[in-house]
Amino acid sequence: MRRKIILTSIVMILISITLSTSAQSEDNIVSQRLEKFLKDVGAASVNVALVKNGQIIYKGAFGKANLEKDIDASTKHQYMIGSVSKLFTGAAVMQLVEQEKIDFEEDINKYLPFTIRHPNFPEIPITIKMLMTHMSGFADRQELQNELYGDGDSKMSLKDVSERFFDRKGEFYMDSNFEEYQPGEKWDYSNWNYVLLGYIIERVTGMQYYEYSYKNILEPLEMQSSKWFLKECNLDDLAIHYQPTESGDQNPVDYYGWPGYPDGQLRVNVEELSNFLTMYLNDGEFRGKRILTKVSISRILTTNECDGLTGRVFKGMGLTWFVHAGFNSVFSHGGSPTGTRIDVLIDKESNSGFVFYVTGIDEMKKDTWDKIKDLKLYLHEYTAGGTGGTN
Repeated sequence: MRRKIILTSIVMILISITLSTSAQSEDNIVSQRLEKFLKDVGAASVNVALVKNGQIIYKGAFGKANLEKDIDASTKHQYMIGSVSKLFTGAAVMQLVEQEKIDFEEDINKYLPFTIRHPNFPEIPITIKMLMTHMSGFADRQELQNELYGDGDSKMSLKDVSERFFDRKGEFYMDSNFEEYQPGEKWDYSNWNYVLLGYIIERVTGMQYYEYSYKNILEPLEMQSSKWFLKECNLDDLAIHYQPTESGDQNPVDYYGWPGYPDGQLRVNVEELSNFLTMYLNDGEFRGKRILTKVSISRILTTNECDGLTGRVFKGMGLTWFVHAGFNSVFSHGGSPTGTRIDVLIDKESNSGFVFYVTGIDEMKKDTWDKIKDLKLYLHEYTAGGTGGTN
């Protein structure tokens, strides 16, 4: 009997060693793939976190967080995540919908101190849902946004920029703030949708948007180092974003901000951002804390077909999240701060997802963009189908 117990123990140990070795081998393959990608696109750094069944199954950082100081990139370094920040603004809106402080189909003017109407279609109300799905008819006005970007944190408040852009009496208001088509008719991406959602959150809650998001989303998700403003950050924790030159050099991008920050200014490391994905994959709960209800998650991840968006890559939008063509369960969002690409993806069917950061690239170059797409496809397939290992 004793001999049988000993043999069983030996077998279990050998199985454990085999599984551990296999997981390490798989991790090495992922690392090699990321190192090759870094070299092939000439990036400054690449950061990745893969999640499955409620935990990080792989995390890795390659290249330099600071080329000038020769600081290696790590998964603790924070990057500005650009438009991925919109996912947090969307989640905040849904919390207020749950509390019946915001009506999803309500005219946005109910929550504002001024009236917004499309100048060519004044009889058609713009709703919260239209803002969340980029169906409002607001133009992006990128040239104005570029003028409002500046070094460091903006001195203009979210309230000020919202009133100056959306109020007919505001200095930034013009009829060209709207597209030619009527609200609800056509999809067209506009950062101003999420600027206005952030301001509506302030109006409804009586709190600054950043304060609300810290208290109700970031802190419960244990994203303590994630910050909206530079003044709140430890600069040693921030990776430098880089923009490549035609000669192949990497120019550091100055830390910048703008007053419409709910659309794209959050700074997060890949490990903490993976907590946000885990919450979605776990139907709104994170480590015993309820962030969103299961009903809200279902509403967020329900496909809305949007004229102007449906194509080879996406077949529509959920709420804030984009829905991938060919899949019923794969949702993603990307961001493009200067010289940088950020992507997050969740696959509800396989209960998996990933966070991907790369800086020091020109994503407008077809070869670079194709390599990014290939890598994201690989990360999705590996995470959805593989067992992974811990790292």
